[in-house]
Amino acid sequence: MQGRLSDKPEMPLQSFPIKMWRDEFARAEKLGFDCIEWLLDGIADDINPISSVSGRREIRTVAEQNGVEVKSLCAHCFIDGQLFSDNSSLRLQAFQKLTYLVEWSKELNIKNLILPAIDGMSLSNERNRLILIELLNKIEFENRINLILETDISGKELHKLLKIIDNNNIGVLYDVGNANALGMNAEDDITEINEYIFEFHLKDRNSTNGVSSRLGENDTPFEGIFSKIKSIKSTPFFVLETPIFNDWETEARSNLKFAKKWVETLQ
Repeated sequence: MQGRLSDKPEMPLQSFPIKMWRDEFARAEKLGFDCIEWLLDGIADDINPISSVSGRREIRTVAEQNGVEVKSLCAHCFIDGQLFSDNSSLRLQAFQKLTYLVEWSKELNIKNLILPAIDGMSLSNERNRLILIELLNKIEFENRINLILETDISGKELHKLLKIIDNNNIGVLYDVGNANALGMNAEDDITEINEYIFEFHLKDRNSTNGVSSRLGENDTPFEGIFSKIKSIKSTPFFVLETPIFNDWETEARSNLKFAKKWVETLQ
């Protein structure tokens, strides 16, 4: 995930590394990552390179130069819930932004566009689920891009919703750390929705207080999780959404080593 391969004093962890995004590609290649998840954080989207023609051209160039793909885009900018706003004008503006992201993703050959249906976008109530279904029916995917949902509802509830949506381009991003922090049973969820999971976020959060740590140093049940991931027919890919603490490189090396150990069990 962008922002995890550079230090960002006084900036939130989940923020676009505006000064260092080019360097993060080179660092990703050096450490052994093969992809970066682009981040639109809602803080300074107007100067995010993906928002302009010249910026998208530079993204392609930097990615090619370093041999590190942009396979997914995290649309964190929607987490405030404006897509579900009672204000029709705000909702329309947010939807227009989402359609732009779909087109930009197609242009950059980004396969997964992630819609974080949590916090202000939570699908825990029926109203928001109905609005989501209405919005998704208005988007043309053309089989070139998947829109994947990161949610705070159980696998059983999500499975019912995806059956209603009934679109092969709509899937799931499953965040194993968030699931653990929310007290969800990740193993049962993965079994329930395995046919819809296109991507995993790997993080390690405590099941009692939600604190995030280096991978393997908390109580997220990775062994059980990866035993269930083996049942997924199509191979998902894995993105590290881990904290950087005081030294991004030390954390990145440790987390990548841990993730590789588990991903290799799937081969």
